Amino acid sequence: MLSHTGSRSNGGATYLFEPTEEYKDKICSFQLPKIFSTETINDFAEKKEGPMYWLPECESDDWPDIQFFLTAYADNTDGGMFGKKAAGITDEYYTAVYEEILYKEAFNILCLLLRPKSRGRIMLKDKSPYTKVLIYPNYFDDPQDLNVMVEGAKIGYKLAMSNVMKAYNTTFNKYRIPGCQHLPLLSDEYWACQAQHYTLTIYHPVGTAKMGPDTDPDAV
Repeated sequence: MLSHTGSRSNGGATYLFEPTEEYKDKICSFQLPKIFSTETINDFAEKKEGPMYWLPECESDDWPDIQFFLTAYADNTDGGMFGKKAAGITDEYYTAVYEEILYKEAFNILCLLLRPKSRGRIMLKDKSPYTKVLIYPNYFDDPQDLNVMVEGAKIGYKLAMSNVMKAYNTTFNKYRIPGCQHLPLLSDEYWACQAQHYTLTIYHPVGTAKMGPDTDPDAV
């Protein structure tokens, strides 16, 4: 098993400190006498804030539909040496979309779907343990997944065009991907087309051999 390993006090090394004057009356660490007071309990129960609210039990059971990766890298910046090969991009596609902006300064905003509704399958092709399995990702089989990706792309665009990013003269790559040239740039239809033509896995496949009751056809 692999896990994120942690140690609360790094082998027992405890470091003492003294708050500065402006923080002397504040709660700066988890000091039990200060943590459990009428004020902190009220902040916790009524306002959902304060030093007690760091506890894991206070974290929301909810999570976003999408996650963004903002990278100081794009498929054009390496001239096709790494990203093109890793993503399996064809020469035709790469030339159409990146040839005119080759090696120019660029960043990428990747939208990750956190709540996929579509379900794929991994199946055995035959009885031989040496034969590669059959993989059917079925990305966007549920239309809601595509709708979420479209909304995520629009949010990513707004981020890229924000005032902070405009200070760097940020512009959107105007060269459209093959198969989507007929659609208005930045329209919902274009974003949906792009998502279906340039689809990536983020390498987190799970549930291919999940446990479950006999009544579940997907359980093993």
